[in-house]
Amino acid sequence: MKKIILLFLSLSFFPALAQWTQVNNGLGSLKIKGLIAVGNSLMATTEDQGIFVSTNLGDNWQVHPQNASLPNFNILFSEGDVFTYQGLIILGQGYYAGVGTSNIVVLPIQGIPNNNLSAWTHEEGSGIPEVDILGTAGGGLFWADNLASITWTEITGLPDANSKYITGLSIFNDPNSNAEYLLVGTRNGAYISSYPNSLASVSPKNEGLSGNGLYINKLYGNFALTQNGVYIFPDESGLSSGWQTLISTGDFRTITMDFFNQSFYFFGNQVGKVVIGDGSVINDVDLSGITGGAITSSFVYYPNSTPPGYIFVGTENGGVFRKQLSTTDVENNSIVVTEFKLNQNYPNPFNPSTKISWQSPVSGYTTLKVYDILGNEVATLVDEYRNAGSYEVEFPNVETSYASSLPTGVYFYKLQVGEFVQTKRMILAK
Repeated sequence: MKKIILLFLSLSFFPALAQWTQVNNGLGSLKIKGLIAVGNSLMATTEDQGIFVSTNLGDNWQVHPQNASLPNFNILFSEGDVFTYQGLIILGQGYYAGVGTSNIVVLPIQGIPNNNLSAWTHEEGSGIPEVDILGTAGGGLFWADNLASITWTEITGLPDANSKYITGLSIFNDPNSNAEYLLVGTRNGAYISSYPNSLASVSPKNEGLSGNGLYINKLYGNFALTQNGVYIFPDESGLSSGWQTLISTGDFRTITMDFFNQSFYFFGNQVGKVVIGDGSVINDVDLSGITGGAITSSFVYYPNSTPPGYIFVGTENGGVFRKQLSTTDVENNSIVVTEFKLNQNYPNPFNPSTKISWQSPVSGYTTLKVYDILGNEVATLVDEYRNAGSYEVEFPNVETSYASSLPTGVYFYKLQVGEFVQTKRMILAK
């Protein structure tokens, strides 16, 4: 489920940045459409030259071995492991699924009149059919629930060409009704559809957006990056709320999360911002040294899942730039926890591990346990007295290493602090 939330921290890590370095050897000054890491390899998609791979942090790039067989690429997605596809999704003039850095297979797109694909999301879970949803660059929105044959059905409710230019898709869970909805970003505002009960049509969801804010460059989780700032659809208040302003000005094109530092980076046309913790700290990112026009893609990468990490950005005509992240522990007493909250794990779906975070306004005996779909306990992550504050654990971790052998499927994690109890669902996708 593509859903990103801002985390409240009592202990934050504030990232300090070195200088930007252009890393284009073997790549050149191409327009970069997507940046990801698959295993120990970085991958970049370009507008018309295909996919490039680097195994040394961008110092050298090579053409992907299947480049010649793939005609055109516009956007590249990765969830670390992309559900059953285990690696990456590439959209453009075709629909491709990849495994690692070598094997890419073409998936059929019968029934979609406009093959210029621009956005994708996927959903599966307990009692929910496995569904793929594709957006096009001007041709509308389509879904399929049978991935064996993949017959695509149009989702109606998009009135004009701008609204049929899909810039992002995500699944939104309304905490008030516990129902799931498809959230759609377009060049003419946001749209929402009930899900999974109906994917037949969508309707506008633009409260809080106006002017150039209706031109959504990118939708990522519950963030809308627009030509006039960044907006967030707050998951804690659900559909009763509209979009709220996170960053009030700027033409933003791309977002990446530094999970280790609990921060989000937003980049665009001559603008860069980093949002730390709960959003009360928003700093400018120094873009000195970056050439090649607007920043079109970004990615934070920790090669060994521990510091030091690196942030990469792709540009319109300058290729890729890299900067090392360094961290300093900073006690942040200005952020006070005032309510209970169990956050959605991230990433989700996950393989091999995921992070679970929560906050408690009171001290008390705390348990955090994981169960399979039959209700059997598979791991105890926390079982001790803890002070009020914000916390995060990894699953599986050293103490629960046996959990790494768990099969693919739906699991539930339950937090209990005193009388407060909350449960959320997560998906292990191997």
